[in-house]
Amino acid sequence: MKEKNEKDSTIISIPYGSKLKTEFSGASDVISGKVLENVPVQHLSNALSGRISGLTTIQRSGEPGNDEASIYIRGIRSNGNGALVLIDGQERNYYGMVQTQEIERVTILKDASAIALYGMRGANGVILIETKSGRLGKPRVSLNIQGIYQQNMRVPKAVNAAEYAQSYNEANINDGLNPFYTETEINKFANHSDPERYPDVDWIGNLLKKGTFMQRYNATVEGGSGRTRYFVSLGYTGQAGMFNTEKEQNYSTNTEFSRINFRSNVDFDITSTTLLSVKLDGWMQSENSPYYDQAQQYIFQNLLKTPATAFPMYYKDTHSYVDQSGNPIKSQPGDRIVAGNDKYINPWAILNRGGYTAIDKRYGAFSVSLKQDLDFLLKGLSLYGQISMDVYNLQKQNRTRSFNYYTLQNNGVLQKYGTSEEMISNAAMKYGDARNTTLNFKLSYNRIFGRHNVSGMMFYDQYEYNQSIVLPYRYQTVGGWFAYKYDNRYQIDATFGYQGSYKFNNENRWGLSPTVSLAWYVSNEKFFDVLKPAISNLKIRGSIGKINNDRAVSAYMYMSRLQNLNEGIYFGNDMVQYTSLLETQQANPSATYEESTQMNLGADLGMFSNRLNATFDIWKDRRTGVYTPA
Repeated sequence: MKEKNEKDSTIISIPYGSKLKTEFSGASDVISGKVLENVPVQHLSNALSGRISGLTTIQRSGEPGNDEASIYIRGIRSNGNGALVLIDGQERNYYGMVQTQEIERVTILKDASAIALYGMRGANGVILIETKSGRLGKPRVSLNIQGIYQQNMRVPKAVNAAEYAQSYNEANINDGLNPFYTETEINKFANHSDPERYPDVDWIGNLLKKGTFMQRYNATVEGGSGRTRYFVSLGYTGQAGMFNTEKEQNYSTNTEFSRINFRSNVDFDITSTTLLSVKLDGWMQSENSPYYDQAQQYIFQNLLKTPATAFPMYYKDTHSYVDQSGNPIKSQPGDRIVAGNDKYINPWAILNRGGYTAIDKRYGAFSVSLKQDLDFLLKGLSLYGQISMDVYNLQKQNRTRSFNYYTLQNNGVLQKYGTSEEMISNAAMKYGDARNTTLNFKLSYNRIFGRHNVSGMMFYDQYEYNQSIVLPYRYQTVGGWFAYKYDNRYQIDATFGYQGSYKFNNENRWGLSPTVSLAWYVSNEKFFDVLKPAISNLKIRGSIGKINNDRAVSAYMYMSRLQNLNEGIYFGNDMVQYTSLLETQQANPSATYEESTQMNLGADLGMFSNRLNATFDIWKDRRTGVYTPA
């Protein structure tokens, strides 16, 4: 069974299928995968930035391997939850790892008319990513190689040591105090005559690179013959860190990462009416960073806080230094002794001497679907079923060490602080084994009777997310989509999703999300023919619906939570100490989802044979029952 192949720009993905954009009565946007293929980013969220009206991306970090952006459709909604993202119809937590060369199209669903089918998970908008499938013909091989030079958009420029000293004196005078630095000291900062006692360190300039490189490689093979079509992709992404680190150790303390991607999509025509699709994908990613919680942020903070006058980055080991106890000081490793004091933290030391963290991530997914035409029962009827699962694993290893740091005294002695220990290797820690499992079935009907186009769809969806350290997340949904179109001019769609969420008790677990949408294809009216040379397409559409949302609500609020306290309470004549419990959450049996009433009025305009297109939308989202932190 072969599905018709339309141009990417005219097809959009919809829940559990696809259709021509001109036949869709809701608010949507679509991006062809060809537009994204050569965008030089490692995370898909950044490739979508600035390309779609109503889509907001916020990138909070530029750290290699962790620079993904949060995605919001039509602004930030309840409690900051973003859009629901699905790949080939399945919810995926790690959608950003998809190689752009694997994407057929990305569809954004904005209004209630389509997102209602996703129930409580889709109230903030839905993004549907469809990957490529094979096409009949000889094998076609594509190779994409990218070398990307990256640099910071803006870097603060710190004052030098002499300027800092003068400004510090000025601040003291303004506070009625005496100057802290003498003119002689300021001159020594300026002329660099004694850099160990009067340093002038450009921390940002010395420890941040001007730029670094990212490399991306991707090879794809697609083709097909007879009853089989295939698409296979293999990719590699590597990104170097922005820090200048030393080469004294046999390990790296920079922030860097590498990832290998694989995808295989195969379609089999079992019979002329039966299509079997098997999709496999996965990736392996390795990350490295200095050993500190939020290491990059911590280092940046100290790059900005530590003044140029504080101390040199290090003292050169001349084998003549002793500490305050007269003990000889020997650098380890290399020939550099860590400088520092008890007032500021040495950014060079935390970057090069504190150890490192290595993280390995593994991900694999499969999806099997079967589509059967049922024309022998009723023309236009078809049945679709799909099961999918993905597995994610993260292992983290910390290799830490502590070190002494020293301040040079006037008598040439190095005042020692801190303690020094050899590298400690913590055993690899599993931070998460996670698994998504999805099962869905769809019964569809599509038939044209003269001027009447009738279509409908009923579906069942079951989703479960398991993680080794938390209780499973579970959703069940039944829903439908019914559409009627008359003479390619007037269209009405009615959708509903009835979903149960694991977050609430039995009485409040299920919620109905109904919507209705209308469309008028003005350009198909006879009176519009005189305008067709200039305006080739004009569609006016509107929708209204109620969408339930549980993403802004904490799970199990209907239950009390008790915490075991270390200190107990004494009872009885013998004053025996008993374990005591603290109620950290009071049960709220009425806890349920919030409700979102969404309205949209829009128009789609195509001019000059659709070479120029425009979309206009006015929308309103009113939410009730919103939970706020106590």
